[in-house]
Amino acid sequence: MMIFQPGNLVIYNDLKHGDSICVVLDHGCCGYGNDTRVIYVVYSLQFSALWIVYQTELRHLDIEVQK
Repeated sequence: MMIFQPGNLVIYNDLKHGDSICVVLDHGCCGYGNDTRVIYVVYSLQFSALWIVYQTELRHLDIEVQK
């Protein structure tokens, strides 16, 4: 299971707009008992929007650095 930290760049696949590059602002848990899920507050750079998303809806942004 991948845990994202505040400041990480991630890709969020929004059902309406498709893939969006986002910055993780914060994370936490929702639910209770054995039915808890990790959630994140992310800021979309493309749409200037804040979203609350489940961990399973995010993936790391792979960046290649050229020397």
